[in-house]
Amino acid sequence: MMVGLSPWFMNAAHHRTDVVILDGKCLSQGPIACLHLKHHVPYGLHGTFKPNF
Repeated sequence: MMVGLSPWFMNAAHHRTDVVILDGKCLSQGPIACLHLKHHVPYGLHGTFKPNF
């Protein structure tokens, strides 16, 4: 079973967000894929947590 991680990075040089796909069991392997979105995803959209959800 693959454990996947997909952190989002703001690419300020290109004014867009990049999403990197990593294998959580073998991080030293580097990215499996990198998605270059055409736009910037606003801060707070991903990674905002509510304690009483």
